[in-house]
Amino acid sequence: MPRPRSRDPLNLPSEPNLAKTPEREQELTDEFLRRIAYVLQSYTLFREAHGPIGTFNEDLRLLKNSLSKTAKRLPARKRIHPELELLINFHARNHARTRTGSDHPTLTQEDIDEGARKTLETVNPRRGRPEDLGLRYHVEALMALCQETCGLPAMAQAERDNVYDPQATNLTGETVIRLARHIEPSATTTQIVGIMRAARRRYAGKPMRFLDFFPAYGGKIDSETAELTLRPGWKVEHFEASHPIYCR
Repeated sequence: MPRPRSRDPLNLPSEPNLAKTPEREQELTDEFLRRIAYVLQSYTLFREAHGPIGTFNEDLRLLKNSLSKTAKRLPARKRIHPELELLINFHARNHARTRTGSDHPTLTQEDIDEGARKTLETVNPRRGRPEDLGLRYHVEALMALCQETCGLPAMAQAERDNVYDPQATNLTGETVIRLARHIEPSATTTQIVGIMRAARRRYAGKPMRFLDFFPAYGGKIDSETAELTLRPGWKVEHFEASHPIYCR
């Protein structure tokens, strides 16, 4: 049976993108390699910033223990899950605004602690297998890149002949798996296939574009002001950056 086209992203062409000349083929190849390198750099930066991120539930318990005066301290600091970090920053800023009456207060340790307590009051442990958001984001970006480059969907399946055997079902899907294993060697085929299948459901009939994942790609940094200028149609808006949150 033919595959259901309704499961494909909205911007995926109905026919493969075939290069008409050797020059065009080389141009597409060079751009594809540049974008792969960009994804690798992005993922490396993400891991450098957050370290080997534990699961959401593990870091939630770590946060609770860190606020307890009787809890045993860790020998070294550990940066917590990025979602928890964002929530703590949000509640900490609200507490700081109330404390100071200013719209742009400077956060203190008291504000951070209060933000952590508020987070613990409003967030519950998650059920099911933990998810690595950083890996998911970059695998989805690789899917968008491969699909846009070749014009074919990245296909994968969880079963074969009624036997659980996660695998790619076409060359585009196999390419995504290989690239994902390259940027994160510890990722399993089962894990990557799960991300790909979920992404196909989430983006069915919706745009799935590489540049939506990385809007800064192709931008230029002014050598004098260090300001980032994005491609036409995009602009940079400044916002309050989140503070990194560590527990020990």
